[in-house]
Amino acid sequence: MLNKKKDKIVHDINIEQTGNGNIATVVLDENGIVKEFANEISFQHYVSNAIIPTPIYKNKFSYRNPKIAFHGRTNEKFLFDEFMNDERSVLLWSITGDGGIGKSKFALYLAALYKKNGWDTVWLDINDTIKICRKYSDYSLVKPCLFIFDYAGSFVDEIAQFVNLIRKSKQTGKIRILLIERAAYKKNESNIDSWYSRLKYKSDDVEEIEYNPTSLNLKEHPLQYSVYSNILSDFSEKELKEFQKREILLDHGSDFYRERPEQGIDSLS
Repeated sequence: MLNKKKDKIVHDINIEQTGNGNIATVVLDENGIVKEFANEISFQHYVSNAIIPTPIYKNKFSYRNPKIAFHGRTNEKFLFDEFMNDERSVLLWSITGDGGIGKSKFALYLAALYKKNGWDTVWLDINDTIKICRKYSDYSLVKPCLFIFDYAGSFVDEIAQFVNLIRKSKQTGKIRILLIERAAYKKNESNIDSWYSRLKYKSDDVEEIEYNPTSLNLKEHPLQYSVYSNILSDFSEKELKEFQKREILLDHGSDFYRERPEQGIDSLS
């Protein structure tokens, strides 16, 4: 493809067949003589070599600490699988919930799970998103890819631009865009100041690829007592007895769990 840029002719040669996924950019002068030659990593190459957040062992409260395993969320995993397996090419959805409820831990678990299942998974912050939106001219992908934007409400402008670029490119593989944020949203929400409303205002494409007009709000999916029990075991440096776990949970208030006489402590509310 030839593109004129002032007194230069830029000739982009696709050399995907070399196996390195690069695009060679040849800059010719007005006489057709090579003046510059540079290898530019393709978007597909970038995506296929992206890594999910690396482990952090020193901070036990970090979602990236593998010593604190992922527990529960069976129903939410089922709902997310339906989102991922939908036949449509490009889809967007959000996981929301209060701070500390486990959104990022859940997303990290999903990223690792789908990476094992053959998907490319890319975890993006604002700086990564800005660089991506400026660097590439072609955003087509041939493999299925899951893009995860944590703290999405803090950079809706950049995410809107990314969505627009993805929508304009021809996609062979499935594209899933997952947004992580505290504030939930619902269908026909009237709050124009919400982060999600601002995102839809910035990009008409968001509504076109919206999987569900209501976010997957983890606050509306209480964890079972057994899940909290396992989490407490992971956090504790010594083995906790069952009554000790119960006392810890009780310290968080009488509404923290409900007790069924016929089953004992069953689930959290």
